[in-house]
Amino acid sequence: MAPKPKAKRPRANEIDKRVGKIIKTLRMAMGMSQTDLGRVLGVTFQQIQKYENGFNRVAAGRLIQIAEALQTDISILTNTPTREGGGTVVHELLAVAQSPYALRLLRAFDGLNDEQQYAVFKLVSAMENMVAETANASR
Repeated sequence: MAPKPKAKRPRANEIDKRVGKIIKTLRMAMGMSQTDLGRVLGVTFQQIQKYENGFNRVAAGRLIQIAEALQTDISILTNTPTREGGGTVVHELLAVAQSPYALRLLRAFDGLNDEQQYAVFKLVSAMENMVAETANASR
């Protein structure tokens, strides 16, 4: 009798990739390595890499474990865009946090008093306007 062919597992899709990016962003924000998260979950760092890169799907039970390890709610990990071409506020924040300086900047900003935060806001807004004006002038 011939062995039964193995059922194909579903391939990871864009949602899986999005969930992986959120996992990676939150893990890095906590200062946790892939190895550290893997130890907590009882898997290798390579498996964490596969989750974060969207190569492997994350099962529901594992997603709950990851949420607990990252001290977050599972709804944060499964957050997906709510409208075409856009996303929820959490999704937008996670996208911004991918920038190499974003988390450092936010942590430093949080250490400032209200007056200092407003001054930084005005400075960045002025810089943003200058960039927009320069872009418009070159068109």
